[in-house]
Amino acid sequence: MVDCIIVGSGVAGISAALTLKANGKSFLLFGSAELSEKIEKAELIRNYPGLSDVTGREFAAALKGQLADAKIEIKNEKVGGVYAMKDKFTVLTQ
Repeated sequence: MVDCIIVGSGVAGISAALTLKANGKSFLLFGSAELSEKIEKAELIRNYPGLSDVTGREFAAALKGQLADAKIEIKNEKVGGVYAMKDKFTVLTQ
C-alpha cells in the first residue's frame, strides 16, 4: 500500500512526485517514461518558472534528470480505472 498514486507523467504528475518524495511519502507514478508527448513537441518554452527559452527536448531532459536524481521511477503502465473501496482505492492498470 502507498500513500498516493499519480496518474500521468506530464509536468503536473512530475511536480506531484517530486513534492511527495520531498515530504517522505510513498507513491507510484504511472505514465510514459518518455513523459508527455506535448513537452517534447514544444518548439520553445518561455513561461516555465526557472527555465526560460528552452526547447521541449531540453525541458524534457531536465525533467528526466530531476526524476533520476530523486530516484523516482515511472511505471510504464496505463491506468484503466480507479475504484473507491471505503477508505482505500484500487487502481487497475493495463
